[in-house]
Amino acid sequence: MKVSIITICYNNEKEIRATIESVLCQMHPDIGYIVVDGASENA
Repeated sequence: MKVSIITICYNNEKEIRATIESVLCQMHPDIGYIVVDGASENA
């Protein structure tokens, strides 16, 4: 069974790396991962 994970973020540069790494560390054999940025602004 495929599991899909969607992360929505907006101006969240401090936490997004940890979030992505957490998903990549999951042991499920078939994960689809989508990251959607809500038009974040550069600091």
